[in-house]
Amino acid sequence: MSNPTEKTTIHALFIGIDDYNKNIKLEERYYYPPLSGCVADVTAVKERLKNDPSLNLNETMLLNEDATKANIVAEFEALMRTATKDDVVLIYYSGHGTVEIANKEVWTSEYDGRLEGIVCYYDQPDTGKFFLSDKELRYLLNRLWSATRAHIVTIFDSCHSGDNTRSVVAQLLAPPPILSGQVVSKDAPVERRIDHVFKQRNWSDFIFAKAFSPQDFVGKHTDTVLLEGQYIQLSAAESNEAAIEQGGHGVFTAALLDILEQSGGFLSYNDLNARLRNKLYYQYAQRPKIYAPDDAVDLKKTGFLKKGIKEAESYASLTYNSAGVYRINRGISTGVQEGMTQVAVHLTDGQTVVGTAQLVVIDVAEVVFKNSDKALLSNKDYRV
Repeated sequence: MSNPTEKTTIHALFIGIDDYNKNIKLEERYYYPPLSGCVADVTAVKERLKNDPSLNLNETMLLNEDATKANIVAEFEALMRTATKDDVVLIYYSGHGTVEIANKEVWTSEYDGRLEGIVCYYDQPDTGKFFLSDKELRYLLNRLWSATRAHIVTIFDSCHSGDNTRSVVAQLLAPPPILSGQVVSKDAPVERRIDHVFKQRNWSDFIFAKAFSPQDFVGKHTDTVLLEGQYIQLSAAESNEAAIEQGGHGVFTAALLDILEQSGGFLSYNDLNARLRNKLYYQYAQRPKIYAPDDAVDLKKTGFLKKGIKEAESYASLTYNSAGVYRINRGISTGVQEGMTQVAVHLTDGQTVVGTAQLVVIDVAEVVFKNSDKALLSNKDYRV
């Protein structure tokens, strides 16, 4: 475990896109509506990390019209030249996610016949020119790892991001009008995706088109040709789920910022992901996901951004969410019994509050406290 007080250099690429142009027709029918929380997402995360005394942050911001596919690829290339094996590279994306039809003869491992991806800024309708697919991200991340051997972290607050993407519900041109007198609340939850699978792109539109030909993949598993590298990824949702924004932020990013504020960031990626899932559970139909390639799976146990871990992993996380529910990242698999297992919270003033596990499933459980005891917990997260 690294020293929690050791200062780590972070090379961060923040990508936030709100200004999608709904007047540009995609496949002559669809459009990506503008968003309102993506620039705020990456700006808030940047400020949080910049003010962390344990980090030395070198950041690049690609916002709105600057976040083109070409610019994103160029910044990956720049990171390959500047980061070293002792550094952390952070890629944080907030924007729309998408899916497109996969060429089944080439991408034989895509059993659902789709490629997930992110939607870069665009000013013309050819989706192949501005979709950055999961395969392209894999290609970039492997090159980044090969060039730097850095500690690489990717965070996607987007729909479908469990497979490297994010999506606001598919909208046809001329959506239902707002009724006279109807008020649209800024706090209403909004999905970040289009509910449509776009057409198969031309091979020449992949950023690796000159490095590989389609024949290189035919009859082979993608992993044997397009290597992964080593990195850890946190995603706002599973590959088939929407990511929500509400109250000026993606709910995933808002939960992340809250957890980092309370913990100082001194926690493992596994612990961080468990807290994120618990915070969003009961409120939104999205499940944050953690992923690392098979030969980098131990990264899940390491400290977030190499900051170290202050408490032993034998502790459990008791997480509060805005639905007023406390949940613990322990369940049936660790012997928690509904109505039987008690959870003790030791407060800083010396008091101890005890709750009882309820609604126990395989790896999580709700913890119910008396109202008078719950008030003492002050809507905070705890280690128990």
